[in-house]
Amino acid sequence: MRDMVLLYGEEFHRAWGAVVPAIRTGTSGFEHAFGTSLHAYLRDEPDAGPRFLRAMNAGNVFFPEAAAAFDFTGARTVVDVAGGSGLLLSAVLQAHPHLTGTVFDLPHMLPVAERHLGATVEAHRYETVAGDVFDKVPAGNDVYLLSRVLQDWDDERCATLLANIREAMEDTGRLLVLERVVATDGTAPVLPLLWDLHLLMAAGGRERTLAGYRSVLGAAGLRLESVHPLALETSLLVAAPA
Repeated sequence: MRDMVLLYGEEFHRAWGAVVPAIRTGTSGFEHAFGTSLHAYLRDEPDAGPRFLRAMNAGNVFFPEAAAAFDFTGARTVVDVAGGSGLLLSAVLQAHPHLTGTVFDLPHMLPVAERHLGATVEAHRYETVAGDVFDKVPAGNDVYLLSRVLQDWDDERCATLLANIREAMEDTGRLLVLERVVATDGTAPVLPLLWDLHLLMAAGGRERTLAGYRSVLGAAGLRLESVHPLALETSLLVAAPA
């Protein structure tokens, strides 16, 4: 919680201070405040990436639910794409001992995942691989995980990264997407709406409706197969090759 408090009290507080130009331009408040994007800041500022991952860990209470909500029986290998701290992959591997897994992320993000997985999972059951999801993704695995990644990007960039995942997937593979979904039935939960505005301030991203997720998945050759509610008004979206 300490890192989360510091992140929201320092960097994100400054980003929210640029709320007026962010809303006027559609560019993130963070970029107005810092002169660079959140993702570039996390890459270039010393210790910013690991500190950000530690802060995000405070909101990961739904990971064990996600590990239980999908039937991994027929799977053998799992890749957590842009997997950050490794907590989601760790929860999945601990819940399903027959699986092996990979955290795939940018090089500066992997040390946190390596430390966490090394403390929670047998060494032969995991690996970390450096790379950029906008270039390519490790191929030939049974299940791909994508937790709170699409929310950071516009539709075009989401379609690009999803297309890379689809290219890496077998036709029998599945993609598990963890995001908050904005309801359209008049009973909208609070967090997706509030987080939609926060994402504009922090990363220039957005939350989406189910129709929005279907659209970006469809643009990448994927279809929404099922939806499972999780804690903190989060949803697990299961996508299959179209």
